[in-house]
Amino acid sequence: MQIDTTGLDVLVIGDDGQIISVELTIAIDVATRSIVGALIVPKRFRRGAGAGRWLGGRATRSFDTVQVVAQSTAPLPVRPGWSPETFMDGSDLPFEELLAADERFAGAAARPVIKPETLVVDHGSPFVSADFTRSCNSLGIEVREARLRTPVDKAIVERAMLAIKTGFSQHLASYTHHRLDLRGKRVRKQPLWTIARLQDLFEQWVALHWQQTPHGALRSPFTPGLKLTPNQMYAALISLRGYRATALTESENRKLLPTVWARIDRKGFQINNRTYNLDKGALDPFRGSSGLAAFQGRWEVHYSPNQPEVAWLFNHRTASDSDPWVEVPFIHRRILCDRWTEESWEQGLQVHLAAGGHRRDEAAIARATHRLLSKAAKGPGPDDVPAVSARSLPAPRRRPVAPKEPYAAGMPPLDPESVRPFRRLDRPAAEVFTGGEPVKDSGQNIDAFLASLPELTPPTDGDNGPNGQQREDR
Repeated sequence: MQIDTTGLDVLVIGDDGQIISVELTIAIDVATRSIVGALIVPKRFRRGAGAGRWLGGRATRSFDTVQVVAQSTAPLPVRPGWSPETFMDGSDLPFEELLAADERFAGAAARPVIKPETLVVDHGSPFVSADFTRSCNSLGIEVREARLRTPVDKAIVERAMLAIKTGFSQHLASYTHHRLDLRGKRVRKQPLWTIARLQDLFEQWVALHWQQTPHGALRSPFTPGLKLTPNQMYAALISLRGYRATALTESENRKLLPTVWARIDRKGFQINNRTYNLDKGALDPFRGSSGLAAFQGRWEVHYSPNQPEVAWLFNHRTASDSDPWVEVPFIHRRILCDRWTEESWEQGLQVHLAAGGHRRDEAAIARATHRLLSKAAKGPGPDDVPAVSARSLPAPRRRPVAPKEPYAAGMPPLDPESVRPFRRLDRPAAEVFTGGEPVKDSGQNIDAFLASLPELTPPTDGDNGPNGQQREDR
């Protein structure tokens, strides 16, 4: 498989109500050209002043790329409102055989499940990170880096990204072409999608269009003149290789989460300015060194950025027949009643610091985050001003300058004596061309002058032409 990330050239509404760009990460199978994983996240657009911080979006992280790889090992469930053509039971995939081997295919979309053996990645920071490499190694996946400045190493996924922009992105109302001369006008004033809705539309497009469109590079050895769709190619290859259910266990799923190496004391441990601890000294056996010299005696902790209310401590000293995971909750989790993410916590931290608070006051940060979540759940009120970034505001228009009135200052009074009348004709106007008045400087009138021109006199029967030849009736 090949995996890559690129900008989607689409504007959406972020979680904070601002207009932002997004980027897409996909994993595509080389043998069948099937898109088996996809994720859309906000895109960073510019740096701020000082400390090199990004002002918009969060960009693709290693956790996002791991989610794309994890999607390839599980069927894509059909969501309410999807077209009936997206169901697997009506597609070219061997639905009955797959359902007999794996129960998860019940109600699945027409997208195959392929566990990768090798992943070809570029040198982007999300793909060369320790979390991504460790997660792939835990699943038995080899990570192979493409050569620098060698686009042929990832030509399939690069071509797929171009096909997505021409087949999916350009049909959206918020599409912004990468060329300024082809970019639509007033794109920001059009109705925009949210990130969740855009993710849903893309997954439906993959199952309905991409997986069921013939591909020029997919040919069967038995019918080389016939182009196959990715689903048809998958059905042909699965009869040779077979299918085995590879559902990840709870322990394997936790291994895919980001890792934090933390020191544990009587107050617990911290992850991104949040304290995690257990009551009644349940973490006392983990106080002190873990014995792992490579990590300076720290303990291995995993957490999910999408649900950071709990973290999982991995005890490598546990016997093989017992559970090595210890679930440790956030100490102020009861303040946050609604579901929250790490991005929500960062927004609450910024609000708390802007009000003059301290970074170590976790309870106050939790209350600020709770207020933000409650306000977002209620929606905008009648007096609320929509939060629009200065970057999304249209450029001010110049008002057209009204032309000056030539007589705005007024006209002087008219004096009839100062008006010079135009000279009058010495005869009525009706007799100018009809009268027989002789032309000046000549002794003939107009009728005689016109009669003297031979071209203007129609010839009669028997007259000679201009060359002295007899005219013929035609």
